[in-house]
Amino acid sequence: MAPAAGRAGELLASAEVVEAWEGESVLPAMTAGALAGHLARSVLQVEWFLDGRVTGAEPVSAVHSCARLTGTDQPGSTLDTGVRARSAETAAEGPAVVAGQALRVP
Repeated sequence: MAPAAGRAGELLASAEVVEAWEGESVLPAMTAGALAGHLARSVLQVEWFLDGRVTGAEPVSAVHSCARLTGTDQPGSTLDTGVRARSAETAAEGPAVVAGQALRVP
């Protein structure tokens, strides 16, 4: 496991994160659990994307993919609401599941 991914998994499993799960995070309108879910997805999605099916489109570099994102600094944008929804969905599985998934990433 990459050092950063391993540290993220350890942080997600920490007592402090588990205890704060339902409380507010440093981000407005996002629980600590949702923020933890967002962190976990950042680790997990690398494997999801690498294992994903290629659909005949030209490959896109990570830099190019991120560069085309819009609404990254606009609360309420489609991107913002999607990130928040996916993060909350991940967090709904609970701290043990979220941490366990992140810790199992090779």
